[in-house]
Amino acid sequence: VTGGLRHTQMKDFKLDARIQSDEFILLNTKKAENADYYGTGIGRADVRFSGDFINTDIYVNATTKAGTRFVIPVDDEVGDVSNSFVRFVKKDEGKVFKVDDLSSASLTGVNLSMDLEVKEEAEVKIIFDEAQGNIMEGYGRGNIQLNITRNGEFTVRGDYEIENGKYLFTLMNFVNKPFNVKRGGVIRWTGDPLDAQIDIEADYAGLRTSLTNFLTEYGLTGQLATEA
Repeated sequence: VTGGLRHTQMKDFKLDARIQSDEFILLNTKKAENADYYGTGIGRADVRFSGDFINTDIYVNATTKAGTRFVIPVDDEVGDVSNSFVRFVKKDEGKVFKVDDLSSASLTGVNLSMDLEVKEEAEVKIIFDEAQGNIMEGYGRGNIQLNITRNGEFTVRGDYEIENGKYLFTLMNFVNKPFNVKRGGVIRWTGDPLDAQIDIEADYAGLRTSLTNFLTEYGLTGQLATEA
């Protein structure tokens, strides 16, 4: 750890700190804590803190290592949040701002920017439709930028190239077919985490079916039976 706190005559404290480590736990969350992305992140990291204790800026430059399991939902599931659960409180006066009065309340919190280099040993799970079970998981490489602003905006940018993986295709809970994802597939984010561009190829091994339907179309069933 280098740096520390800056102040003016023991007032107006500012953060100016840097943490560097070859074995850093960058993420340790579950879906209930953050549905946008969650999992376990282990790797080499360079983390910098700036700003004050009310408005803090955090920049992370990290490279993943073995043991990393990262989950990113890309489906269009949207939660229903009622305005009655959202309150903005000014601590020194105890005044509660209604949602309609948001313009009169200053936004405070953390700005988080992360440049993440994903290595092949990191497992990444992409959830296309959690309700139906359409999930792809595998290993690959890529460079991804994550940004979370104080007002709650979340963006993802970058490419993730698949080395190997599996995709479970489901249809109305009646069909469940595991596909092998071919090497070279790409998932690309350009901002909206729920609007990823997905270009992958997958194959299904062990498919078996009767040739009767194909032979009947050409009137060969009887002929083959006679010859047999």
